[in-house]
Amino acid sequence: MADAEAICEAVTRKNMRFVPVKNVEQQAILSVHRARQGFVEARTAQANQIRGLLAEFGVVIPVGISHIAKDVSKLIE
Repeated sequence: MADAEAICEAVTRKNMRFVPVKNVEQQAILSVHRARQGFVEARTAQANQIRGLLAEFGVVIPVGISHIAKDVSKLIE
């Protein structure tokens, strides 16, 4: 009910600016960016988890994805 009231209020104001509707191409690009951001967040979480688990065993790896890939492969050998 409050949303409907706010919409009616906004329509009656003359100085109100409305956001244009996005076209299909713009929505597709935003979807790709959102999906990529999700992958980046998941990768960062996984790297932090690996660093935390190794720290429990006394192995300290510097922050950064490149250090994880380089140092963990050495540790596995």
